Amino acid sequence: MIYNAERISNGLPLVKEFDIRPGAEIGSGYNSYLADVRSGKFWTPRLPHTTLSDIIHEKDPDFERNIFLDHYNELYGRLVRSIEVGHLLTGPYSTLPIRNIKGIEHLSNTVEATESSVNPLFYDAMGFHNLGHQIIGLQSDPYFKAGVPTGVMADTATTMKDPEFYTYHTLVDSIFDRYKKSLPPYQPKGGKYQLRWDGVEILDVQVISQNKGPPNQLRTYWSRRRFDLSPGVDQSIHKGDVDLDICAVHLNHEPFDFKITVTLDPCAHTKSNKGTVRLFMAPRYNEHGLRFSMKAQRRLMIQMDVFPVDLRVGRNVIFRRSLDSNVVKPWSKSINEYLEDDDEEQTNADFCGCGWPTHLFIPKGTHKGLAFDFFAMITNFDEDYVEENPDDLYIPEPCNSPYIYCGIPWRKYPDAKPMGYPFDRSPPKVPIDCPPGMGAVLTLFCRFFRLFWYTKIHTLEDYVKIAPNMAATVVEIKHFDKLVW
Repeated sequence: MIYNAERISNGLPLVKEFDIRPGAEIGSGYNSYLADVRSGKFWTPRLPHTTLSDIIHEKDPDFERNIFLDHYNELYGRLVRSIEVGHLLTGPYSTLPIRNIKGIEHLSNTVEATESSVNPLFYDAMGFHNLGHQIIGLQSDPYFKAGVPTGVMADTATTMKDPEFYTYHTLVDSIFDRYKKSLPPYQPKGGKYQLRWDGVEILDVQVISQNKGPPNQLRTYWSRRRFDLSPGVDQSIHKGDVDLDICAVHLNHEPFDFKITVTLDPCAHTKSNKGTVRLFMAPRYNEHGLRFSMKAQRRLMIQMDVFPVDLRVGRNVIFRRSLDSNVVKPWSKSINEYLEDDDEEQTNADFCGCGWPTHLFIPKGTHKGLAFDFFAMITNFDEDYVEENPDDLYIPEPCNSPYIYCGIPWRKYPDAKPMGYPFDRSPPKVPIDCPPGMGAVLTLFCRFFRLFWYTKIHTLEDYVKIAPNMAATVVEIKHFDKLVW
């Protein structure tokens, strides 16, 4: 989660889960000082230390519903119990198992309350996620006495401006993490989506600045950019062309390359001689300077890229530009810039609007340098490949968006592994033979009967040891508090 990495970069603690209990306090206030372009009404601010209360808005023409916190907490309990027992309730006497490949899809449709919700009556037609946004967004006038507009949390176009968006989504994420922890961990050998790819070994991983800086050190800084605001002008008031723009300062970073050195054994199990490279990054230390455990760091992993690569027998050196990542998208453009752009492929990619901004690809870091763990893994492309429906291939792709977050329109998601693999599930326990400190007699007994114990994986360094096709290194991000054009 890059938001937590940015908080650590600025000396702030990790985000805490939003407290949904009746009477809980919403600590932060918020005022966007913005108006809704459709109605012209300003979003209603929320005062600091607001007490969470029921929403009585049945007479609100824009909402027409009451939300009781007891009911909302009961919804949370229903989802938790469904995850614990491994099935969703679809009717009075019927259930749908979710500990399978489609389980996350059924759960997300129900939490979000799409048309595919398995039981809108039991899990609420608006869904746990959407109800929470309304509860927070309407706290400034919970009983509709003043009749004022909602806060920004109640509208998808503005919700991320509110600091409570992140506390609330930490709560929502915890539901899905609870589900993922109910699934068996990926094992080094055997089981679904095993971690090891025998015959493949990563020898070295590096992140290299394209500005010829030292390896495994990246730099961020400030840049200035001009934005065209004329498309946002109300043409009912201002007729004709309006020349309006603004210059804004934003975070940026130097471009860089990923470098992975890997060997392929001639006896490795592969038909295509292709692999899938999976890259992640996460803060190494918390805001107090303490090393993150694997249990905590797993949820902080930022997916940097996933891409296929051709491998030949022997030593391979893989380079990948940061600008080519399947996570990031180019700068958005104005309509006038689109009309002047001759690059049709680039225009299509930007028009679809999905993806992480290129200039925010890495966290800010600190002046002294903030340590991040960089992780690389190569899996067997033969097992990752997803075959397309031949009928879909006749439909041209309307976008060239980065698929990791966005998928591909009119196509299947092009990766057979679960999103976030391998960090979407808890790490496995690893076997150890005859742990130290047992004493001479017990050690002899242990070795004679070839007994094994299982121990938890404590750090990322321990994790990468269980499979040679995984590796990690430490990358430092330094922030230079100056403007670079």
